[in-house]
Amino acid sequence: MNESTMKDYEVMLWETIKKAHSGDEQARKVLDRIKDELNQLKTIN
Repeated sequence: MNESTMKDYEVMLWETIKKAHSGDEQARKVLDRIKDELNQLKTIN
């Protein structure tokens, strides 16, 4: 993954976080899914 792609993902993540904080239910679901995936990775490693 190149630097540009990482920056794009970072921007998308921050936008999703902002939407979730403003009450966007779909954004909140996306963040919950990301959190679940990260927790699964932690238990594997």
